[in-house]
Amino acid sequence: MLAGVHFIEMLTAGAKTQERLPLVVALHPQRGDAADFIALFQGLRTKARIIAPYADAQNGHLGWYRGESSAAGRRDHDGPRRRLCPF
Repeated sequence: MLAGVHFIEMLTAGAKTQERLPLVVALHPQRGDAADFIALFQGLRTKARIIAPYADAQNGHLGWYRGESSAAGRRDHDGPRRRLCPF
């Protein structure tokens, strides 16, 4: 957990925890799940640190913004994305 946000970390291509690695922040799609999404990086042949945070549960769905993704202009930028990247 970082800044109150739960996440999963994966190292690829045999990378070691103590190595300096490129960082990839993988935001799962609306109604997705970080555990399922991070699995897409399993075959990556480049050493990297993949971080997949879990979005807040809203209306029974996991999403980064309130409302439907098709609702133009109605996105609320509070929540886990804002806590991880405050600017």
